[in-house]
Amino acid sequence: MIRREASRLISTMAESHQVLIIAGPRHAGKSVLARRLLPDYTYIDLDSPTNMGFARRYPVEFFRRCRGDIIIDEFHRAPELFKYIKDAAAGRRIVLITSRKPSLRTPHGVPPPVSRDAAAEAAANADVGLVTLLPPSIKELNAGKISLERDEYIHRGFLPDAYKKKSNPRETQLRYLTALLQLDIAPLIRVESREAFKRFFRLLAERVGLALNLYTFANTVGVSSYVIRRWIQVLEAHFVIFKVPVCPSRFHIHAGAIAIRAPKYYFTDVGLAAYLLKIQTPEQVHRHPAVGNLFENLVVAEALKATCNQEQKANMFYYRNRNGFEVDLILSKGCSMVPIEIKSSPKFNASFANNIRRFHSFAENIADGYVVYSGAGSDRVKDTKYVNFRKVGEIVSG
Repeated sequence: MIRREASRLISTMAESHQVLIIAGPRHAGKSVLARRLLPDYTYIDLDSPTNMGFARRYPVEFFRRCRGDIIIDEFHRAPELFKYIKDAAAGRRIVLITSRKPSLRTPHGVPPPVSRDAAAEAAANADVGLVTLLPPSIKELNAGKISLERDEYIHRGFLPDAYKKKSNPRETQLRYLTALLQLDIAPLIRVESREAFKRFFRLLAERVGLALNLYTFANTVGVSSYVIRRWIQVLEAHFVIFKVPVCPSRFHIHAGAIAIRAPKYYFTDVGLAAYLLKIQTPEQVHRHPAVGNLFENLVVAEALKATCNQEQKANMFYYRNRNGFEVDLILSKGCSMVPIEIKSSPKFNASFANNIRRFHSFAENIADGYVVYSGAGSDRVKDTKYVNFRKVGEIVSG
């Protein structure tokens, strides 16, 4: 069993809040962890059509029949419940599990998980806590005595099911993708062209770690930029992908060249990106043209997991100007920035730190930087430390 760093946080917040929301991607282990930590809670799964139908038609009766403390899985499937959350939580605890981001701000064209009035009322009148649980990190796997090589992590991904005995990583990804498309994506959007959506998903995997111009990308896929924006918003809302924006102007970067504004997108689980690129074995990873991008995805996702496990806001950015100069990842810590270069190579190369040194020359409040690579990670070049990719969490928490 993989011990999750968020366990203590979930246990503490379940005691200190009337309502606790545990949000994260499907198959990340939310339900298993909640039921293990809170064994005395009654568990109801709204992925069941029967449970969902009853909750939507008779929300008051639904809560009346649920005695004691309760866990409601995939609660966003019955938005009618939100209106009664405050009253239902009187004298007991409620844990709401969802594979969809709970937010009052909803992307245009994407139906909200709850009505705005009901969500606002619930947020204002109930004592609500929130924990984001992503797939296990390398640190968590290592604590469970699971240690793989770089290409094995990329091929296998990080969904807990992929680490069960005799599991097949490709079958794990297929089950996840099938559930995602059938239960989450299909009800939310009208896929104008199934073939276009498949092409969009595959091309998105090919462009991991690259600045994404929506208009150019839309032309490649063969749909409008509006459709691309809507599909991306839906994938973000279900934790399939996440965005890393460009460094905001408040950091006072004086680079001379105008910075591009397009964001980067990464997959929450790098294994899904590898699956979409039809990588069948770990041996195929290092020969794939996208190996550098996939490795960058792994590293940035590890940084995101570390921030979530520590209940921090993910202040992650990148910088690139129109002359092609780029810093792969920038962590905002207080008033300073931590620049990080990501290299898939297992061999030390002093030139990997060049962009960080250059970044120091035209940006203010820059802390010592890091080169994250596949090597041992025991070297330093002036103000830049070389770190093995397994230690990304230490950079975030350091």
